[in-house]
Parts: sequence; structure tokens; C-alpha cells
Amino acid sequence: MWLTLVRWIGAHWIVLAAAAAVVLLGGLAWGVWAIRNDGYETGKAEVQARWDAAVRNADRRARAEERLVQHAVDAIGARLSADLSRLRIEHKTINRRIVDEVHSVPVYGECRLTERVWRGLNELRAATGPGAAAGSGAAMPAIAADR
Repeated sequence: MWLTLVRWIGAHWIVLAAAAAVVLLGGLAWGVWAIRNDGYETGKAEVQARWDAAVRNADRRARAEERLVQHAVDAIGARLSADLSRLRIEHKTINRRIVDEVHSVPVYGECRLTERVWRGLNELRAATGPGAAAGSGAAMPAIAADR
């Protein structure tokens, strides 16, 4: 019986030690989880605070730039109003007589040109020359090779 009692007490100590180890490991795991969770929440709060500060700084810069642009627009508007108020409109009738218009025409008399080239040059001069008898102002036609 003593032997059974010793075995029973020894078994209880083993069970009690195992239970204590389980409680200790559970407490340790809960502590690690709590520290990790606190660190996560702290980090999350710090990141959110940095984000909020960046958004506030961006808003502040945007408002400053808007004020600067509005100041420039107001200054330009004031200057433009002042300049426009100084304009004076005058109505005049201009009656003039056209005296004469001199028109020089090159003459290709001393060149040795064929009849076809001669006609082409004259047509080109008539089509591109200035004045009322000139062409529509379109681009000059390409010069064809003499055949």
C-alpha cells in the first residue's frame, strides 16, 4: 500500500508539473501574443499618423498654391482692366486714290529655249505672279522634263 501511495503521489506530482508547465506555456504564449498585438497596433497607429500628417501637408501646400494662383489671376485682371480702360476707339474714314501700279515682267528673249519650255515659263509666270490676272495662289506646278 505504501508503494501504491508513493506511486499515486509521484503520479500526482507529474500531473501537477505537467499542468503547471501547460499553464506556464499558455501564459507565455498569451504574453507573446499580447506584446505582438500591442506592437502591431502601435505600428498601425504610427503609420496612420504619418499618413494623416502627409495628407495635411499636401492639403496645406495645395491651398498655398491656390492662393498664389488666385493672387496672380487677380493681379493680371487688375492690370488688364487698367490697360483696357486706357484704350480709345477712333473711327476714321480713309479716302485715297490709287495712283499707278508698276508690274515688272521678266522677258526670256536671250535664252535658247524650246517652244515647249517657253510656253511653260509663261504659264508658270501667269499662274504664280502677283496681281489680278494671277492664279489662285496655289502651289507652283512641278516643272516637267523637256522631251
